[in-house]
Amino acid sequence: MSDSFQAFTAELESLAAAARETEPELPVLGPFIVALDEHLGDLREVKGRQQMHEARRREATQDLHRELTAAQDAAIQLRSLVRAELGPRDPRLARFGVAILRKPRPRKPADGGTPPTPAETATKSK
Repeated sequence: MSDSFQAFTAELESLAAAARETEPELPVLGPFIVALDEHLGDLREVKGRQQMHEARRREATQDLHRELTAAQDAAIQLRSLVRAELGPRDPRLARFGVAILRKPRPRKPADGGTPPTPAETATKSK
């Protein structure tokens, strides 16, 4: 239980006890004492339900994380299978969110100049 809830219920219990002690002198307090006692009982019951729901929420969160991990694993396996079946360069891979392996672009020269054009590269390799 939270400290503020405990402090609040302790305050109400103290108030009810003081009212019970004073009831012989002030009989008009009787119905209010009964109402306060009923509300204290209801508060304890509702707090218990809240704690039970909190525990179930934690369990549900753990279940959700387990399922998310399993779904991610299944997606990875599916994409890997598609890549293996279609090949790494097939344009249909894009449908599955898989990056298509493309030819590497020519690198920039180290001197900072412009990279050679594909025609220049083809003539140098002959």
